[in-house]
Amino acid sequence: MSSKTMPGDNHQQGKRPQQPGTPGNRNVGRNHDKKPFQKRETNQQMGDKSHGEPQGRRSQQDNVEEGANKAGGEKKFTQRCRLFVGNLTNDTTEEDFRGMFAKYGDVSEAYLNKERGFGFIRLDTRQNAELAKAELDSSTRKGRVLRVRFATHGAALKVKHLPSVVSNELLEQAFSQFGVVERAVCVVDDRGRPTGEGIVEFARKPGAQNALKRIREGCFILTSTPKPIAVEPLDQKDEEDGLPEKNIQKNLAYHKEREGQPRFSQPGSFEYEWGGRWKQLYDLEEEQRDQLKKQQQDAREKLEVDMESAHHDQQAMLMRQDLMRRQEELRRLEESRKDMDRRRQEEMRMREEQRRREEQQKQEEMMRRRNQELRIQQESMMRRRPDDILLQREQAVHQGDMKRQLFLQKQSRGGMGYGKQEVMRMGGSNGGGGNGPNNMGGAGAVGPNNTGNLDQSPMGGGPVMCI
Repeated sequence: MSSKTMPGDNHQQGKRPQQPGTPGNRNVGRNHDKKPFQKRETNQQMGDKSHGEPQGRRSQQDNVEEGANKAGGEKKFTQRCRLFVGNLTNDTTEEDFRGMFAKYGDVSEAYLNKERGFGFIRLDTRQNAELAKAELDSSTRKGRVLRVRFATHGAALKVKHLPSVVSNELLEQAFSQFGVVERAVCVVDDRGRPTGEGIVEFARKPGAQNALKRIREGCFILTSTPKPIAVEPLDQKDEEDGLPEKNIQKNLAYHKEREGQPRFSQPGSFEYEWGGRWKQLYDLEEEQRDQLKKQQQDAREKLEVDMESAHHDQQAMLMRQDLMRRQEELRRLEESRKDMDRRRQEEMRMREEQRRREEQQKQEEMMRRRNQELRIQQESMMRRRPDDILLQREQAVHQGDMKRQLFLQKQSRGGMGYGKQEVMRMGGSNGGGGNGPNNMGGAGAVGPNNTGNLDQSPMGGGPVMCI
């Protein structure tokens, strides 16, 4: 049995269709007891749709579909609910056409071609569409046998090379970026194992065309493994109704071929010989397909091994790069820390030097002020000292105290020197030398109380009193 399914079909050949909410349906757990969406339309709207293609009436159809989807449950008014009706009479109107399907549910789209005698109609659910197909197909209307089947889905894609971990939900999520997805199914075998293929049905053709173009031009990956998928237009086949006898064209080739009955050819006959050659060709084709399949499988395994090895190499390279980056960051941090330490030490050194300079300047300033104060004190003392010495010497002369006079003479030598004229002035009131009892004497003066001669001090400056 082929793994392909008919577009819009949700069950395999020979199996009953699954009801909404049963296992295997992607709308499990949803409430399906709600009433179907009631579509209200005026006679004017129905009359407007009696001519032209259904693509020209998308606004009303979109509103109906959006309202139905909001009502909950499975998606309604999808392409899977669209039926083709053939062999209609030319006098069939759109009202008659809609009336044929009124008892099977709500209708969102009806297109009728009176001249060619066919039409398309879209019901609300797949279940109602299947019921209408089962009852109206091969039925007679106005002397004609109607042909009812599901319309070809023009916005369906076949997806290949799907990873085994991809589910229906992930497939729908991945393809939703290209357009509104009505249905996404990962095809499985009779044991429920994924076959690597899937079907995605869009609500509009532009979405399917966009997905087909972008995936063919790019590399679309669904999982962590860098294994892209491939898409192609879905090759739609009818695996349910097949080809009944009534639908075969009864032409000359039909009658010629149908002359023979099903049989086994006799050995040694013409049929047996050529039948054997055909069987050899079949076997050769099957063998070549098996070889090709084996070669493809080997190539896949080799590519997976190479990819895994390259992935490990890439991870190792990324780790090395990360390690080198971390080492570089550590080196930069260390250099920055050393630079900061150097700047800190330099700042500390500069602050210490500044502090020492400031202290030195303070000390120098204090010394300068102290020296200045001492100099002022000395100058003040020196200005007062000559007058004091002269006064004391005069008192000593009047009192006749020789020891005191000598002491004062020594004091006058240690201080500021006096000029010779000043000393001569202090010698006495008798002028430049003379004799008398109280004569200070001049140069060579002699007297009983003469203190001696005054001479110029060899140290320079002050007068020297000689005895």
